[in-house]
Amino acid sequence: MSPLGYYMVRQSTHALYTFELVVVVAVWVLVLALWRRTGDARPLAAYAVGGLYNWGIELMAAASSTRTITPVALFGVVPVGFPVLPLILGFFEGGVLVLAAFELTRGILERNRRALAVGGGVVAVLGLLIAVGAARMPSYLATHPEGATLTVRALFRPSSLAILAACWGVALAYAFALGDAGDRTGLLVWYAALTVAAGVWYTPAFLSGTRRIATLVNGAYQPAGTVEQVAVLYGFSLLFEAAGFYLPVYVILRGFGLLGRR
Repeated sequence: MSPLGYYMVRQSTHALYTFELVVVVAVWVLVLALWRRTGDARPLAAYAVGGLYNWGIELMAAASSTRTITPVALFGVVPVGFPVLPLILGFFEGGVLVLAAFELTRGILERNRRALAVGGGVVAVLGLLIAVGAARMPSYLATHPEGATLTVRALFRPSSLAILAACWGVALAYAFALGDAGDRTGLLVWYAALTVAAGVWYTPAFLSGTRRIATLVNGAYQPAGTVEQVAVLYGFSLLFEAAGFYLPVYVILRGFGLLGRR
């Protein structure tokens, strides 16, 4: 149970997870194509690091009951649950976000127009696809209620807050205690890129009601008030949590020489 009573509830369908798998595979094709065309394997490495990093977070969230994931049938016939479904979520939610932030960040830091175009393109195309899917979701669920699935994550849980605090601590310690001015600038740009990309993808799902902040009332998840939803979703989940969990990835990418170093 969430100590403050708030939960992130994501309403979806089996088809949505199939879509997410298709996106994950498509992005693999993209980064492999970029590697082959330019000889630069850094986008591929960033995507892999981000996906595996978030898979680890998803596994910990599921193991600690912080996040509840309902098994689904991909393509309507292939049953998938733990730990494969968290892997798909890890690359869709984490790998793609890290790739977009990576390309935007190095595009700004290195004045690399191609990287900016790739990062901006990933954000825009996926944002458009999410918006279309989110707009169609309510009507689809109204006529196909049997296809609805939920993933629920307790917010403000002490274990989650401890991990989040550690993520912020690692990144800030690296930038301010161990790094130099370039590291601090890079971390700021990285944070901004994460926030912009995640915000673009959050908004259509929030407006359609398929991603919402809820409270538990008599055993059922009920949407919180509008002000509460905006404050928790954007003020906490986006600015502190969604971006915060990925701050250590900046340290990892710097450590491997993938970002900001030639």
